[in-house]
Amino acid sequence: MNKFIDISDRENLNLLLSALKPDTPRLWGTMTAHDMIEHLIDVVAYTNGRKTTEMDFSEEESNRRKLVSVYGDAEMPRGIKGPDSEEEKTQLYPDLQTAIIGLNKELDDFESYYKEKGRTAIHPAFGAMNYKEWLMMHGKHFTHHFKQFGIAGL
Repeated sequence: MNKFIDISDRENLNLLLSALKPDTPRLWGTMTAHDMIEHLIDVVAYTNGRKTTEMDFSEEESNRRKLVSVYGDAEMPRGIKGPDSEEEKTQLYPDLQTAIIGLNKELDDFESYYKEKGRTAIHPAFGAMNYKEWLMMHGKHFTHHFKQFGIAGL
């Protein structure tokens, strides 16, 4: 059994997502289920060519961080705060189910983006990452949030 969700296994991913309801209680944090899906949509958009960001660290420091956080086996800790976690977010989708459809669209675009060989997308702390690295990072990130709502299925 894998320790982290494989976002490329869309059948399993959508099976897990089908367990998520608007009133699914969070086990920690402040996000609602709908907020969490919108957060994942936003993050995936930075990895499929739709949004861009810049590195916060030198290439050397980013590579060191990538080795630990992306290639390491550690899970993302509860309570971890991203750089935009304090910003007030407006929801783009009217309800949870529509947001899940939007997440699937972003993931379709993610898969399409990496069909061109050699493509990368920047992570602010880990630098340029390729498809394989983003699969690992998204797997950890999705697992973290799915566990937050008790739907990780691992």
